[in-house]
Amino acid sequence: MGGSVSRWRSTDRRAIGRARAGLVLVLAAALSTPAVPAVAAAGGDGTQRVSFRGVSVTVPASWPVRRMAGKPGCVRFDRTAVYLGDPTRSTCRPHLVGRTSAVHLTTASAQGTVRPDRVVTADGSPVTAVVSAGDDPATARTIARSITYSGAQADVEAPSGAGDAKTLAGSTGSSSSSRRLADTTYTGPGFDACTARSLSELSTWFSASPYKAVNMYFGGISRGCSQPNLTADWVKGVIAQGWVLIPTYVGLQAPCRTEYPNRIDPAQAPAQGTAAADDAIAQLNALGLGVGNPAYFDMEAFSYSNTSCRQAVLDFLGAWSARLHERGYVSGLYGSAGSTIRAVVSQLSNPGFVQPDQLWIARWCPEPFSTSCDTSTNDPEVPADKWADHQRIRQYRGGHQETWGGVTINIDSNTVDAAVSPSQLAAEGSFVSVAGRSEVFRIAGGAPVFTSSWESVGLPPQPVQPLSQTQFDSLPARPRTGTFLVGGATGYVYRVAGGVASHVPSWAPYGGPQPTVTVDQAALDNAGTGGVWNGLSSGRPTVRTGPTEPGSLGSKTRFTYQGGISSSAVASYDVKWRRARWDRWYEKWQKPATWQRTTNLDAPLGMRKGYTYCVSVRSRNRAGQVSGWSSARCQARALNDRTLSPSAGWKTTRQSRLYGGSARTTSRKGATLTLPGARLKRVGVVATTCRRCGKLKVLVDGRTVGYVNLRSDATRRRQLFMLRPFQREKGTVTVKVRSRGLKVQVDGLVVSRS
Repeated sequence: MGGSVSRWRSTDRRAIGRARAGLVLVLAAALSTPAVPAVAAAGGDGTQRVSFRGVSVTVPASWPVRRMAGKPGCVRFDRTAVYLGDPTRSTCRPHLVGRTSAVHLTTASAQGTVRPDRVVTADGSPVTAVVSAGDDPATARTIARSITYSGAQADVEAPSGAGDAKTLAGSTGSSSSSRRLADTTYTGPGFDACTARSLSELSTWFSASPYKAVNMYFGGISRGCSQPNLTADWVKGVIAQGWVLIPTYVGLQAPCRTEYPNRIDPAQAPAQGTAAADDAIAQLNALGLGVGNPAYFDMEAFSYSNTSCRQAVLDFLGAWSARLHERGYVSGLYGSAGSTIRAVVSQLSNPGFVQPDQLWIARWCPEPFSTSCDTSTNDPEVPADKWADHQRIRQYRGGHQETWGGVTINIDSNTVDAAVSPSQLAAEGSFVSVAGRSEVFRIAGGAPVFTSSWESVGLPPQPVQPLSQTQFDSLPARPRTGTFLVGGATGYVYRVAGGVASHVPSWAPYGGPQPTVTVDQAALDNAGTGGVWNGLSSGRPTVRTGPTEPGSLGSKTRFTYQGGISSSAVASYDVKWRRARWDRWYEKWQKPATWQRTTNLDAPLGMRKGYTYCVSVRSRNRAGQVSGWSSARCQARALNDRTLSPSAGWKTTRQSRLYGGSARTTSRKGATLTLPGARLKRVGVVATTCRRCGKLKVLVDGRTVGYVNLRSDATRRRQLFMLRPFQREKGTVTVKVRSRGLKVQVDGLVVSRS
């Protein structure tokens, strides 16, 4: 970050001098896309057409083109250039502020883009284009319209901020309560770097360096460097390594800092401060950091003696803090000790000014740096008794390189004794209660889910963090979308979407196992039923029937059914049935009284020969929601051979072991059994198999629908052969002998309507 002393580094002045209103364009391409050389073609109107990986864009001819792929480098947005590809590692100095015309073609995340962005995509293309335009939205629109995709139609959108950037659906975190301190504080060394470093680099530094806190520039219109790593998964990974985070937002700057294109409008300063806080909250939530987390606004040094400029900054920052407090977040402020920090300290006696909760004081030790320099959080601009309860960070050294574990990063150094992320108001997987109440809740997806006993989550007694009612009420009402839960009693995995937990039978759609939180199965089964069970919403239940064979010889059958594994659990079923004779339409649905609101999952149903029976089921969950009727599952009972009309050559055989006590037997090739006027979609033959048994062909109105081979190593009677379904609705069924001199014995025919 910028220094706190009144002078600026000459390199900063040169960079700032180039930071004029302009454009940032980010093109995100999949890593798997093969590298294709960029092509720049000059136009006759002072423009050039730059092509890269099947995407082309028109930019001013004066813009330099810089190839970044395959080597270390810095993609910076405060210099005019076209950047192609991603460096192997970032060499950006720790703090870059301001935006000017630039184009970056990247394979990484577009997280954190801000107004007036244009997001350009195309179906089937791995490339996403994000256009950001400083204070020149007209240029952004022009550039966005110039983007073309090879073989695809470009689609231009205008998202309102990172919350709309399709990164991660998260809680809005809105709350009427105010939290002035996060529950997570950290005391020790911390560093800040312009670009979020890779997880491998941070893992090495966590083990080898003294630093355990790292900042992240998560958003803001004046953020000056790219963030190819910054995603919700990155945040999870960094926290899992043990780091704590200092979330930093680089928004509008002081109106008297004319070298910055995006500045506060004094007449709109309060509204702009509120809007910045809302955008910061959206972006924090997109990264998985909700209520209770801090957001540090980066306000660069300005002329403290410029009264109107100072007042605009104060109006802006006061509104920033007020809005964060209103929505349950912690307000932080980074700034130069001699301007930004001095300004807010001057308002300590002003009851109308909403102070930040945390100060990040930039006051650098002289260079060359000496370990004898005071690096504490004390500062002459800040009274010792103010911001004294773990509420300060001191940036004591500006940009310099440090190497730990063989990994070199350009950093600013800090002493941290302040609120950091993630907030432990509701740490994932922890247990909380409300002061004065006995109920215990487990935090899952940021929200409290009721826990009836330690056994229900498979744990011995755990520490329980008491919260005030206000704190508890500030938590999200439902786990955020994308949270995976495990039922403690069943081991079933669920995924939350819109507050509803749905069963996940396989991890395959999610690329393998994901982090989960084990919760009380009763909280899933009773979701939405009221009281403590409202930590999850109830989804409409589902039901399925079967399995049931399509044909049967028995006088009774059993249709089984069960509800889907959902939240809340199925409480009862309604069952209906209907039937159709082999030559007639279906009769009306029957709803036996004993089959309504039943918990019996295996009801018997009597069947007559030659009828198709169908059953449909709906389920009712504990929250009172009712599913739709399931698709009908049907089964047909076979007709006896005596219903069929035989040709010459058949003999009647009567045995109790045969279906219906009789069968037709022949060895004559071409002999037939017919059934005219059948309504059907499927046919089955009941016959005897043996070593010297022959073959059959089945036809409907003369069209062959299947074949049956009765040859077998053993004699078996009453064997059912179901053929494939077909489209015909009505016709004459013919069973025809294909073999000569071999026994064929048919004792039944299934005529199925389904």
